[in-house]
Amino acid sequence: MCALKKNKYTPQQTHSKLKVDRITLQISHLKIITLKYRAEIDGLRALAIFAVIGFHFFPGRISGGFVGVDVFFVISGYLITGTLIDNTRAENFFILGFYERRIKRLFPALLLVFFATLVIGWYGLLSDELKFLGKHITAGSLFVSNFVYWQEAGYFDADAISKPLLHLWSLSVEEQYYLVWPLAVYIIVKYIDKGHYYLLGTILLSLVYSVYAVNNDQTVGYYSPFSRFWEFGVGSLLVFWERSKPQENSHLTRLINEFTVILAVSMILLSVVLLTDEASFPGVTAIPSVLGTVLLLGVGAKSDFNRFVFGNKIAIWFGKISYPLYLWHWPILSIGYLYYSEFPSRTYRVAGVFLAIIIAWLTYQLIEKRVRFNRKRGVAYLLLLANFAIGYAGYVTFKNEGFPEREVLQSTYFSSEARRQFFWQYSNNPQCLTDY
Repeated sequence: MCALKKNKYTPQQTHSKLKVDRITLQISHLKIITLKYRAEIDGLRALAIFAVIGFHFFPGRISGGFVGVDVFFVISGYLITGTLIDNTRAENFFILGFYERRIKRLFPALLLVFFATLVIGWYGLLSDELKFLGKHITAGSLFVSNFVYWQEAGYFDADAISKPLLHLWSLSVEEQYYLVWPLAVYIIVKYIDKGHYYLLGTILLSLVYSVYAVNNDQTVGYYSPFSRFWEFGVGSLLVFWERSKPQENSHLTRLINEFTVILAVSMILLSVVLLTDEASFPGVTAIPSVLGTVLLLGVGAKSDFNRFVFGNKIAIWFGKISYPLYLWHWPILSIGYLYYSEFPSRTYRVAGVFLAIIIAWLTYQLIEKRVRFNRKRGVAYLLLLANFAIGYAGYVTFKNEGFPEREVLQSTYFSSEARRQFFWQYSNNPQCLTDY
């Protein structure tokens, strides 16, 4: 149990502290304090995931949808930091408990995607394709996908679509951030007075590095965790600011909130529509979408626009399945590309979006919810063990050159001369083998 201690906070912080302690008493057996649910954040997730899907499936129409990933980064930094701050102030900080929750949140859907792509690859891909799929499964299980793709090629390269797990680079960046951030929050809250100023300085350094990196090497700038830290950081900084300021609710404040939300949504949507894969991104070009997300999070449910647009049931529904939807949409598109040896037709892509939504919903209902909220001891350890097992399976597949002796589907598409000729040229090109 978490007992109340002598007050050492401002009046506003004290009120927040009391609320936090009551929540801790109710769920003390979980050794974690959870934030109050905010429906509009799920709605914001829905906007982010459809921006990403739109860019991938319909790049000619939604050219800048890749900024949806940056929206996710800001949301993640905001929510995780809020949980870490509240638990630290309530003397309830438990780092193993934090990682246990992360495993139960991420691994169920992720392991299913690993398994499904490996099975499809076994029966449907050529040996060279399966070989590199195995490599990417191993990288994904270790959360180092961004470094692997960094070495292989760029995110916007023509052949990027041939990698069914390319999108896991963002999940790797996120988990690399959370390797160090929980301890950093603990130190800031406990031992550093006005530690958020140090966070602000780190954010600025990361942004400067991001600008430098994308202008010198687009691939490095895109995949490096150091060029993305500031996106998580601004979400984190917002939490520190909220915990230290009094709440206002005047008529003028409400008008400012509505204007702020409209401005923020405009910044994100303009980025989605106007940016292209030729932009020097993230860098300066990521600021509008990141700042827009911060503003939306800061206003929250205090805006009627936010409650109506992002807090409606449809937006919330898509927000809740946004994580499995993100995991499933790209393999569906990539496998279609490998099957047809070209960018899939519009019919395939439209059907692929609906298929991804259905599978994501099933994953969320039947697997993610049941595992994530399972309080039985040892669930996280079993998931961790399963993750290592699938990662090892990927490694074995890579070391065995994609098992060329297996029987590949004898489809006219899978055994097409064009595909075989392409991979023959690749596997016999010393430069390709050296670089990739």
